[in-house]
Amino acid sequence: MVASSASPALTEQMLATMLFAGLPAAEVERIAAAGHTRRIALGEYFFLQGDPAERIYLLVAGRLKLTQAAADGQQALMRVVAPGTLFGALALAGVEAYPVSAQAAEDSQA
Repeated sequence: MVASSASPALTEQMLATMLFAGLPAAEVERIAAAGHTRRIALGEYFFLQGDPAERIYLLVAGRLKLTQAAADGQQALMRVVAPGTLFGALALAGVEAYPVSAQAAEDSQA
């Protein structure tokens, strides 16, 4: 599901992150309204390791596992993401591909 209207709760979550904390609330609301919301079910992925790093995400609801595959195929858990956390932000740093996969540990929304 993709939506483009910003809820007050989303704006508040964005203002609580370092990326948006210094901006006026009206500006953050405008940025939120320009974004999209995506819901995924347990076990689905927002992105896979190696996918082009084209977006940043703010986890609104749910929980994610960020995992990285080693050369031998083993998956290492790098981080668990909770609501209110930005992920995929390496896209802002010019990184071309996500170095991890972002998988829903429960039904999630970002």
